[in-house]
Amino acid sequence: FKIPFIKMESNDFGYKCVVALFPGKLLHKLYKKHNTDLLLNNVRYFLGFKGSKKTNANIGILNTLKEESQMFLAYNNGITALASEIESSAIGDKIDVAEEKVGSDFISMGILSAIRDFRIVNGGQTTAAIFSSKERNNVSLFGVYVQVKIIVLSKDIHQVAGRITQFSN
Repeated sequence: FKIPFIKMESNDFGYKCVVALFPGKLLHKLYKKHNTDLLLNNVRYFLGFKGSKKTNANIGILNTLKEESQMFLAYNNGITALASEIESSAIGDKIDVAEEKVGSDFISMGILSAIRDFRIVNGGQTTAAIFSSKERNNVSLFGVYVQVKIIVLSKDIHQVAGRITQFSN
């Protein structure tokens, strides 16, 4: 998969934030290979497709994949994940976006080629619903994309995972 991204990195913050678009097919393959290990830092495991549209967002996810798959990116709020490292190739130069020249904040674009220690912190329902929709209902994932925010940290992964879970809205 060629995964486009926009990356923010700052010498002052100690992490990088990558915003990427993952094809639904990639999330399906990742979940098939790693299953719930992919979600160990997630708040909860897959809640299934039981209940009503009002009480279970997964039914809405399934219906979107069945009936309006091209709108999935627009309707879904995405995934937040952690990683210890990424490999990528840049497209263009870094852009310094710091307002004040006290620190340095850079934005760059490129294509991801590898992600190390990828773990989903928020978005387990989305990931498992995509997997289950394909496996149980043979839903096509053509044209399905998910916004994925990847926080790249070399240390304190468990502490940051807990705070994302606590503070995400």
